[in-house]
Amino acid sequence: DDFHGDLDIMRSLARALALVPALRWLSLPDVVEDFALQMVWQLDLRQEAHNLQRLHHNFSEDRGVHIPLPVMEHTSRDVLIETFEEGVPIAQFIESDACCAESRKELSRLGMNSMAKMIFIDNFVHCDLHPGNILVSGTVGDLRMVYLDAGIVKELRPDTHKMMLSIMHAFLTWDGKEAGKLMVENASEQLCADVDGFCDGIQQIIDDSKTMPFFQNFAEYTARIFNLACTHKVKLEGNFITIALAMKICEGLSIRLDPDVEMVKGCIPWLAKAQLHHGMTLSDALFQSHGVTHALLSRLTV
Repeated sequence: DDFHGDLDIMRSLARALALVPALRWLSLPDVVEDFALQMVWQLDLRQEAHNLQRLHHNFSEDRGVHIPLPVMEHTSRDVLIETFEEGVPIAQFIESDACCAESRKELSRLGMNSMAKMIFIDNFVHCDLHPGNILVSGTVGDLRMVYLDAGIVKELRPDTHKMMLSIMHAFLTWDGKEAGKLMVENASEQLCADVDGFCDGIQQIIDDSKTMPFFQNFAEYTARIFNLACTHKVKLEGNFITIALAMKICEGLSIRLDPDVEMVKGCIPWLAKAQLHHGMTLSDALFQSHGVTHALLSRLTV
């Protein structure tokens, strides 16, 4: 049918582009296959029902985020019945001048914290959190985000997730050389003849982000990382790209709600908590440079 025909066209284009020597390192076929898998899963609404159940469980102790539950006895491949959730579209808080700054800041924080929790703690990420899939309920000081349409999610293998935490730790503690080293060592394929040159390039991106915030300039920095990967022949992990794009969508929403939100500062505690969960050693940089304390981690919540 047309759907599978479109996927075949995308696969063919990705494979053709991967034959270009400089582009083989962008994992384009892997990204397309991941997209295709997500689209096929969406054809069976029982898969989305299971995604909703898992997300609901993951946020069951977080008052600031709610996930509707599927009614499994009335759910089939072609029909999904969910609990009805009260709320107004979050777009009303973004676009209306009538909304107070306090409510926008609260929602910005909820969005940032919930995405960080999904990526770093849960390893189960809702990858389609655009404004049309988010409702808001409650009152200022007790607002709640309701996340809908969980057809597209991403979960990494445990070893891949732990490796991602190490790379993100290096990025968020301004250690680009360590991040670059980890990217080369853990690449599924690499022919890097100048590891120091690749690491220096990653370090330069991180140094630039101190004056040009990384998240606000995400597209530029991503393009530079892609260019480094192609130049130095280091294959990027396709799953990382998918999660990075999901984080970018959420980050864009948080910044529109509160232009002063500090994404790095907000993500650091979640990263530290995830590292403790994996039995990883926390660096002094987290405690000294970012004010992370064990007391903070013990009460961390969305």
